[in-house]
Amino acid sequence: MAIDLGKRKIKPQNLTVDAVRKSIFHNIDEFDEYIYLIEEVLDNKEKKFVDRLKLEAENHEYYNFDEISEFFIDDWNQIGAVFPTIFRKSIFLSLFSLFEFEINNVCHKLSSLNTQIKSFKPQTPYTLTAKNFLDTVITKKSHIAETAWNQIDIYRCIRNVIVHNGSRFYDDTQNYERIKDFIEEHTGENFIEVTKSGYMFYSKEFILFFIDNIRIYFNEVFQLIESQYQ
Repeated sequence: MAIDLGKRKIKPQNLTVDAVRKSIFHNIDEFDEYIYLIEEVLDNKEKKFVDRLKLEAENHEYYNFDEISEFFIDDWNQIGAVFPTIFRKSIFLSLFSLFEFEINNVCHKLSSLNTQIKSFKPQTPYTLTAKNFLDTVITKKSHIAETAWNQIDIYRCIRNVIVHNGSRFYDDTQNYERIKDFIEEHTGENFIEVTKSGYMFYSKEFILFFIDNIRIYFNEVFQLIESQYQ
């Protein structure tokens, strides 16, 4: 139902810490479920395409499966690589935006809980500013979920490659060595494949690993907050 915004003043809700926590993890869980559903659609689409090629090869008098596949290599590349990467890039950017929003939201919540804390003022880079604020306020300078945060920060660098470089990874890319080390570290999981032209393809596991680290980070943040303010 449409809402007449001219007649209704919409104000942000003053949620409790527990409500903020539940909202964050609910949003993450919804992303997780959405990814599962769309990845299943993509997998089924490729499977049906391959089944058609196999059927064509079985019924063809001259060409085998490999030869017929060569005729349709561009179509297969679209279904098996290009379309999934477009989806994963878009979901990754949405997830990163969610993380950025929620970590800033937690900072604002902490500011409202303790008047002795100076008001949080977001500044670029927003996630780093928020992270430093939480480290200072909650743990007095020690790092919260340091391992998970380091992974999240590498994802921030990769996000910048997508947004500012069109997902092309070159030797002069900012944070080149950090991203290169991350790709090599996760070669077995095939998180990211870089083509000869520098274009980056992303796997489902790349996205799920990001979600795992967001969960770990926020879990520790809220455990620390609840131990101090509840």
